[in-house]
Amino acid sequence: MIYTVDRIEGAFAVLEDENGAVRDLPLTDLPKGTEEGDKLEQTEAGWQLRPDLKAAALARSRVLLERLKKQK
Repeated sequence: MIYTVDRIEGAFAVLEDENGAVRDLPLTDLPKGTEEGDKLEQTEAGWQLRPDLKAAALARSRVLLERLKKQK
């Protein structure tokens, strides 16, 4: 399952899964440098950053934003 870092609150990251469920995890359980908006996958080896998925999500957001700007 893929999770998105919704926000960081102190020593915890608030993650949202693909179904909208939310969970809090200590930042120490996540890869160093994890930040808001990152995509993470939980594997047998632990939490893995997925920069490819983050880049794809950002690209989709840019396209949607451009469409909204053109509607004005």
